[in-house]
Amino acid sequence: MTDTAEWERPIPTLDGVSKTYWEAGARGELLFQQCPACGNRQLYPRAMCTACGETPEWVRASGRPARTPPARSGRRPWSCSRASG
Repeated sequence: MTDTAEWERPIPTLDGVSKTYWEAGARGELLFQQCPACGNRQLYPRAMCTACGETPEWVRASGRPARTPPARSGRRPWSCSRASG
């Protein structure tokens, strides 16, 4: 039986792509990548933009919540008049 008190968190491997991300995290900062060509934002670190293939830049997160538009399903709302017809 394994004692859970002895469990240690895995330590990430610092490679050329993720090193900046993990070093900022150790300082208490959150970074994400943003593409200078198309503006695509991505998190977790990658060597190139997932939208256009350019080299992304690091941007510090502001700490404010993101503003995302409400999701739309493309369906019309259900109506009581149709159900009783």
